[in-house]
Parts: sequence; C-alpha cells; structure tokens
Amino acid sequence: MTGLRPSSMRTQFRRGAVAFVAVSLLAAAAGCGDSDPGLGTDPGGGGGSDLALLDERGPCPRQLPEPTEDRGYGFGTDAPASDSPELPEIDRAWVCRYDAVDQPERNENGAYFLWERATRPAPIATSRLSRLVEGVEALTPPEGDQACTADLGPRYLLVLATPEDRVLAASVDDYGCREVRLTADPWDGAPGETPAAGVPEGVLVGGENLLSLLPRR
Repeated sequence: MTGLRPSSMRTQFRRGAVAFVAVSLLAAAAGCGDSDPGLGTDPGGGGGSDLALLDERGPCPRQLPEPTEDRGYGFGTDAPASDSPELPEIDRAWVCRYDAVDQPERNENGAYFLWERATRPAPIATSRLSRLVEGVEALTPPEGDQACTADLGPRYLLVLATPEDRVLAASVDDYGCREVRLTADPWDGAPGETPAAGVPEGVLVGGENLLSLLPRR
C-alpha cells in the first residue's frame, strides 16, 4: 500500500499506520524467529571513552534511546536534516535489529513504541565498510513528497567506529519512507537528536539503498 505524502503529513500518516499494524505487530514480535532469548544484559557502566563503552556495553544498546523531539509515538524527530553526513575514516562496524514494542499506556492515542534489540550485534566484514560509508554519505534531507508504505517493521542500527575509537550510528527504518536518523552516541543519544561533526541531526532519506547493503536477519 503506497501513497504520496508531504513531510507535513507525517503525523497523520503515522496515526493510520499505527492503527493498521498494532495488532499484527504484537503478534509478530511474540513469535519472531529472529529474536535471540540469549541476548543477555548489558553490563553497567557509564561515561568513559567510546572504546570503554564498546568493551563494557557492546556496540548496540538493549533499547534505542527514547526521543525527546517526537510526535508522541516513539518514532523520533520529523525535522529534516540540514545536510548529508560526512563520515570520518571507519574501520569497524556492526548491525543490530530492533523490534517495536507497543506501550499503549504511554500515549493517549493508544500507541507508543519502544525499540528493543532483537538480535546480537553482527560484525560487518571489512571488505563491505567502504560501500556502507558511501551509502551513509549518500543520504540526503527529504524534499517534497515521498512515496511511503503504510506498515511498521523493524529498525536496523548500523554502528560505526573509527581507528581513534570514535563511535557513531545510523538508525534505519525498514518500513514507511525508510527514513534514517544518525546519532553520535548510540548508547544514550536518541537517533536524529545527537549531532556531531559530520553527523547531522534530523531525518535523512535514501534508506532503501543503505538497507540493501546491510546483512539483515
């Protein structure tokens, strides 16, 4: 199911999509074959260098940090990014899948989603890194109308690390407009709201190509 909608209509679209998929989403989450009950818990630890956090907490948080710039459903900011990303040198990467867990008591409209990690962090082969970096840097701010599917699927978090142990991440929607939100702090900074040099805040589009480069499960 597709249709054209301007950026200003995202909230209306989301209400319809949420109502359409809420029941089926809960059933799918309960029976998802990709979920790993042995994920374990993230060790404690806060502060310190990015390298220390990678060692202590792993590259992917158990739950995506909750947005503050949100329309009430847990999706995150709708504001378009001001520019495309410009990434530093990347020498390691991981990908994790996140499933939406409905929290209806959090929203008067009856739906609020937390994004819980459903897979272990999967390291990405070094040979694929350059294409992934190119895929992230090819993302652009949205302009005009977009063709979107009225569904709700998982999100994928692509976590990237530099030789100097700087860590950043891209949250990619595998539903709707395939929007992407970046974060300079994947453990504590909500995607789309945690900018840094070369890591713009806001929404980027072009996630279809980035998803095609990710090992998904």
